[in-house]
Amino acid sequence: MGFEPTACGCSDKEDTNPLLNQLSYRGVEKIFTQARPDIHAMEPDRLGGWGEWEIIKMLAEAFDIRELDDAAPLDSDGQIFLSSDMMLQSTDLPPNTNPLFWGHRFVASNVSDMAAMGCKPISMLISLGLPEGMKTQDFRRMVEGIQWAVRESGLRVIGGDTNASPELVLSGFTVGKPFGRPFKRSGARPGDALFVTGNPGSAALGLAVIKSRPETYFECPDILEEHLGGSAVAVGSFLAPEMRIREARDLSDMDVVTSCIDISDGISTDAGHIAESSGVQITIDEPKLPFPKEIGGLARLLKLDPTDLALNGGDDYELLFTAPSEAESPIAKSKLATRIGSVSQGRGVALRGRGGGVENLKSSGYQHLSGIKP
Repeated sequence: MGFEPTACGCSDKEDTNPLLNQLSYRGVEKIFTQARPDIHAMEPDRLGGWGEWEIIKMLAEAFDIRELDDAAPLDSDGQIFLSSDMMLQSTDLPPNTNPLFWGHRFVASNVSDMAAMGCKPISMLISLGLPEGMKTQDFRRMVEGIQWAVRESGLRVIGGDTNASPELVLSGFTVGKPFGRPFKRSGARPGDALFVTGNPGSAALGLAVIKSRPETYFECPDILEEHLGGSAVAVGSFLAPEMRIREARDLSDMDVVTSCIDISDGISTDAGHIAESSGVQITIDEPKLPFPKEIGGLARLLKLDPTDLALNGGDDYELLFTAPSEAESPIAKSKLATRIGSVSQGRGVALRGRGGGVENLKSSGYQHLSGIKP
């Protein structure tokens, strides 16, 4: 059945109730047109040509969302933060992996958004799109993975929704409370240093191992170790990423973070979000990227560039943040993070290579709806 304006109270006659008129079909169309006057003229004419970030910016303009952070405050008091995150089987959950890890990765991605805001996750709603052909055993394992991550993070699942779907879809809505002053993407200042937790790039390397052996059913990392050796560390980084709640709490206690984001799409992309939100330039020092020797050796064995994995791999769910340069010593002493760069006046992201030369760094991380690294 086609769209019928009168069926929802939207007629040619303007409604006398301004709220109802604002919610009418023509009212919504007017909002979008005002937000982006060129919306009907944009090329290409399909979303696949836009890219995820362009779509997000259009929606932010349409709904007057002025700060694009990993979570949003419920009200002006800023004591409750909300976030949502979604995973699809086809893009996020390799079929030759234990469904236990599907559940864990799903929760970890949602919790990571809260950690990036300096928040403690409290509760979560989960919505599941379930294929009719999904094996019951796989479903039970996935739920066990959700339970595992929920216990690990300290939050509670309080409800949600289920529906039939052509492919597995996991969608979360998380509620959290700030440990102290909430982190934002927009506070980086010239003179700050850039830090990262963990070893970004390990998860992308783990995914490469998984894709290189589609005939292998990937179980727990400790079981994999006897078969895969050092690559078990990388595979584990992808299957069960660490949730950096403790790091967010400790950094909040130190009160040194000026901006923060979680690394879901790669350092090159996510550092770019901080640079754009803060109106600064971020320079990454290639020699300082933390990539363990055994992981680097595995990357080269698979003919992969460790620097490219760290900058563009994604799926790390580590915290990328800025803080005053003088905070480097206490941060290093606490073993919370590694300094990998600096902030200066300017725009965009640059890379200082091993030879000392500096060049602009293009955002080459993962983007939905763009064809980049599907």
